[in-house]
Amino acid sequence: MKPHVTIPFGRLLIRAALRLLRHIGVAAIAIMVSLSPGHAAPPNKAPTVSITAPLNGTSIVAGSNLTIAASAADADGTVTKVDFYRGGTTLLGTSTASPYSIVWNAVPAGSHTLTAVATDDKAATKTSAAVTITVTSPPNAPPSVTLTSPGNGAVFSAPASVGLAATAGDSDGTVTKVEFFQGATLIGTASTTPYTSTWSNVGVGSYVITAKATDNLGATKTSAAVSIAVGPANKKPLVVLTQPAPCTIYDAPASIGLSADAVDLDVSIARVDFMEGGIVRAMATTAPYSGTWANLPPGTYTMIARATDNQGAVADSAPVSFTVRNNNLPPLINLSAPANGSRYLPSAIVNLAASASDPDGSIIRVEFLADGNLIATATSAPYTAIWSAATPGTHVLTARAFDNGGGMAMSAPVTISVDAPPSVTITAPTDGAVFSPPGNFTISARATDSDGTLTRVELLRDGVSLAAATPPPGSANFTFNYTWNTAAAGSYLLSAQATDN
Repeated sequence: MKPHVTIPFGRLLIRAALRLLRHIGVAAIAIMVSLSPGHAAPPNKAPTVSITAPLNGTSIVAGSNLTIAASAADADGTVTKVDFYRGGTTLLGTSTASPYSIVWNAVPAGSHTLTAVATDDKAATKTSAAVTITVTSPPNAPPSVTLTSPGNGAVFSAPASVGLAATAGDSDGTVTKVEFFQGATLIGTASTTPYTSTWSNVGVGSYVITAKATDNLGATKTSAAVSIAVGPANKKPLVVLTQPAPCTIYDAPASIGLSADAVDLDVSIARVDFMEGGIVRAMATTAPYSGTWANLPPGTYTMIARATDNQGAVADSAPVSFTVRNNNLPPLINLSAPANGSRYLPSAIVNLAASASDPDGSIIRVEFLADGNLIATATSAPYTAIWSAATPGTHVLTARAFDNGGGMAMSAPVTISVDAPPSVTITAPTDGAVFSPPGNFTISARATDSDGTLTRVELLRDGVSLAAATPPPGSANFTFNYTWNTAAAGSYLLSAQATDN
């Protein structure tokens, strides 16, 4: 008997398949791998990794952005990520796809050790060999400086006082000082902005001036040189005012022609100012030195010509006086309202009106005055206004007109009166008086009018008329006595009212 052989079911399937393939004429090779429970799977191999950039020993400037790259592979699987570290503990970034790289921004100064750690799909890891880089601080940039004063080619008179000024800045720090040099000689120092100094008592000669700025790290920068000259003491110019002539008379509104002769014996004339009352009325910068002063009103004027040379020396001409006379015809004006003798109640509005004209020009404004005080102005016809602040009493109203030639005219006065209200006082009974009912007592009221006569005095009880009396004609003072009989018990408010003419 043949021994019994047990063939696994899987092998039977494979053999059946082979027979089928041979039957249909297809060559086949059957490969079977049988894993028995006693054989374990091979162990996972760790990935490989190395840093490809930067190279070991690389040196860069602090603040730069650095690309860190690595190559990584896995013999029996895939690489899922590469982590990049500084100093082995500080994670700089992670890359999950080839090519594996990150950018480290604004790298700080110092020496840094970089490593890359690759992780495969079965969580095995591998750390690359370390790469060391050096990050150096950026070099100190020198400051900038420009000498702004004096200007190149400037000329001064001995003994000169030369103003020195410069602008300076530092892109990566601060400016600690600016020094001014004449050649190699220090002539001034400024430690704060504005960077200025003064070089005093400079003698005759030619000089080359520079400014040197120093920053907080000791770097320096020297400005472009400026050349100046200091000559002998500057002589003042000579100037004569030739027009207007002394004592000339002009008609208003005047237009005055101005002219002057000016020379300078050692330099040149920069300008001539024609001045009156300390005010420049015209200016000329080239010969012949002339100008015009227009629309002068009437008056007496004193003028000088002031010459200034190109080194700042100043000289004044002798003064010249002239006159502008008033050749203007005055305007005409009449106060047409209110009428003379008008009377107004207290707090009344007074309407003002005037007619005005000018025989040789135009009216520019009309002013209304009460008792000499300005109360209103009108600048165009019809010239009207209102006065709402009239106080009791008599007032004198006038109007004055001004024309375009400076002329003024005053109207004839108009007198008006604003009545004062009469006064009235209850003299009996006294405030708070008490009577027994039925009350029988006398009410007395004293009325006066300071600027007229009384026409009526009325007594009121709680605001309602109780009794009234008409004073005799022409009365400025009147006492009204009224007896109130059988007044019922109660409290009453008594008042009196006076009316004048």
